[in-house]
Amino acid sequence: MGQVLYGETLARKHGLQRKLKTIGHADLTAGAVAENIALDDLPAGAQVVGWDNAAITAFSGGGAGSCTMSIGTAAAPELIMAATSVFTGVAAQTRGTAGVSPNAYFAAASSLVARFTANVNVSALTAGSITIALLYILPADV
Repeated sequence: MGQVLYGETLARKHGLQRKLKTIGHADLTAGAVAENIALDDLPAGAQVVGWDNAAITAFSGGGAGSCTMSIGTAAAPELIMAATSVFTGVAAQTRGTAGVSPNAYFAAASSLVARFTANVNVSALTAGSITIALLYILPADV
């Protein structure tokens, strides 16, 4: 058996839970270079243990030369996942814990967002879809 990491042990003990959200280019309607898309709320006591993004189709079109996505709160959009390219040519899938506080603990129920940022208005994008899986545990539920 391989090395068991601290996060994996917590997930086994407290039951890993997952919130899924698929966002497509048509969901990006802001006439601005950035837009927050609401993700499912996390319950009080949730601790994020990671994320997984399956890029079904990379974002492109509308004269865009770049597009990134981050995951966090409206006040701290890179709290859980730092801005990562979801533009044409990106790898099919990314996962991990790269953010300001990737294993953030939320004492109160919290609203999370995926922030999309492009070099053109995000509503100009003509293709792209990504499925976000946010993985968390409720350590107090024992």
